Parts: sequence; C-alpha cells; structure tokens
Amino acid sequence: SDRFGRRPVILLGVSLALIGSVIGALAPTLELAILGRLLQAGGAIAGMVLGRAIAHDLYGREGSAAVIGQITAVMVMAPMIAPALSGVIVGQGDWRGIFWAVALLSGILLLAAALRLRETAPGGHEGESFAETLADTARGFREIGSLARRRLAQPQRRGEQQDAAEQRHR
Repeated sequence: SDRFGRRPVILLGVSLALIGSVIGALAPTLELAILGRLLQAGGAIAGMVLGRAIAHDLYGREGSAAVIGQITAVMVMAPMIAPALSGVIVGQGDWRGIFWAVALLSGILLLAAALRLRETAPGGHEGESFAETLADTARGFREIGSLARRRLAQPQRRGEQQDAAEQRHR
C-alpha cells in the first residue's frame, strides 16, 4: 500500500474476499471450499492491516491512537459474535450460507470503498508498476524456494554420509 496507495490495495483485498466467498459458497468439493476460504481470508486481512494505516494517514501519529483503539475493539469483538451469528445462519440453511453472508458484506464494503474511500497514502501510489512488483515478488519466491530446497537437501546428505560411514564400519 505504500507503493500503490491504500485505495487500490483495499479494493483488491475486498474483491478477493468477495471472490473467495463466492467460490466457497459454490464449491462442489471440500478442496474448493477451502480454497475459497483461503482467498476470502487473504482478502479480508487487507482491511485489518490497512485500516490502521489509513487511520494513521488521516489522523497522524497522535490522533490515530483513539481510532486504532476503536478498530481494535471491533477486531476483538468480531470473533466473539461470529460463532453465534454463523450458528443462526447455518440453522436457517447450511454452511454455504456463511459464505454467502460474507460475500454480501464484502460486496457492500467493496461498493462503499469504491464510492467513498479516497487515497490517503502520501505519494504512495507512485513508483514501479504492478507488473514490476509481481515480477520482483516471483523472483523472491523462486529464490526462497531454491534456498529451501538446498537447505532441505543438506540434512539428507548428512544422513546419507552417516549411513555410508556406518556401513563401512560394519
């Protein structure tokens, strides 16, 4: 959000939550329902993270403390209310109803953000393109994967060396 701005990232996150919710609601298999839930959660986290950044952008360091306190209070209360609310939803239908409810809320939030949320990041929407950032991210994941493969192979080699040494001593 520092590079592209808060608004496009939050719109992308809420869109991802909406898409994940619909995938989960329509999923013919458990695997697709899990994929939908992962997408839903991955998108929803944008609001939790960016809400704090937007509060800081709008109210400064001192003024944002009270707003972030309110945001935190909602984040603390939501897990307390969610099980009872989802129990009511499932009682009226089935587990897919929970996905549809989150899809509805995500759609409302997406519309509200698209119509009302202005960019708050100071100069944050300038910089390298989204495609360049994706390419950099992909290179980073490839490097992490390469390092992980080398690291995982090391203990195996040590084990093979120990086995070979034990066989020579037998």
